[in-house]
Amino acid sequence: GIARWGVGWIATCKAGVKRTGLKRAAVKKNSWITVAGLVAAAGLVSFGLVGEEERSALESTASMERIVSLSPAITETLFAIGAGERVVGCSDYCRHPEEVQGLPTGGTALTPSLEALVRMRPTHLVTERSQSVPASMLGEIAPTTQLPWLTLAEIMKSVRVLGELTGNGERAEEVARKLESSLSHRASAGAPRVLVLIGMGGVDSTTFWFIRPDSLHGRGVEAAGARNAVGGKNSAAPSMSVEELIKLDPDVIVAMIADVSQFETEREAYRKALARLPMLRAVKDDSIGFLKGPALFSTGPRIVGFVDALRGELERLGVLEQRI
Repeated sequence: GIARWGVGWIATCKAGVKRTGLKRAAVKKNSWITVAGLVAAAGLVSFGLVGEEERSALESTASMERIVSLSPAITETLFAIGAGERVVGCSDYCRHPEEVQGLPTGGTALTPSLEALVRMRPTHLVTERSQSVPASMLGEIAPTTQLPWLTLAEIMKSVRVLGELTGNGERAEEVARKLESSLSHRASAGAPRVLVLIGMGGVDSTTFWFIRPDSLHGRGVEAAGARNAVGGKNSAAPSMSVEELIKLDPDVIVAMIADVSQFETEREAYRKALARLPMLRAVKDDSIGFLKGPALFSTGPRIVGFVDALRGELERLGVLEQRI
């Protein structure tokens, strides 16, 4: 009886694997623990012990034992929701938190090192949907989840998905709500028009790179109590010429500098470039500010720090007397 039950269980689980859409490649390449979890999940579905709605969560959770994240923002989020111990590898650009700096790296989502990823023996890969090679390529190594990560709504939803996948739903909900409360504020019509620069280029610094209003940091500008001087949606590259900057004529200009060690040098370069444009309102009013640190560029949970830092700089410049 036991033998027949065992044969029946295996046959039923195989049918469940087929019906639930689990990839043979993924089962073969993952650890025996993950395979057991996947087969068990498929068997539960086949026996009717769980419904189809729970199927996806069961299968995904079973494969989240060894996670490799190819997105700095997602890596940061995994640690923020309490799933950091499962992260066994990351992208070349992951720097936060400190724990990831000793992890092996596997290239980037756009240019992954497939050999390096295989050596990490991941049971699940996660990355951003908009900045990644096709999921089918990464799926040859391990089950892959590509998350939308552009707008606030997308990021909040993706944070919650990560919580569901890892079994850290409560922590994920806390992170998502903090992002919402920090970035949902909309500036009033009378708020100062602020241009936030993230870099310069061209001969004699004649090209200025800025934060787009329809980006996550664009929401952060408004949350800090200012209007983005650029305004509207911008599908082109977020850069402008000197002539376009003069025409825009923002009330305030704030430059973000990622490399702390080069802060003084880059700040002086910005000052020299803007000093050649005395007709700008921000130059005449000495309403030019600076922010420093790589954390300010994060599109993960640390973006809350960008909002606080920008608001603090605007208050220092005297353009925000009170929260608008």
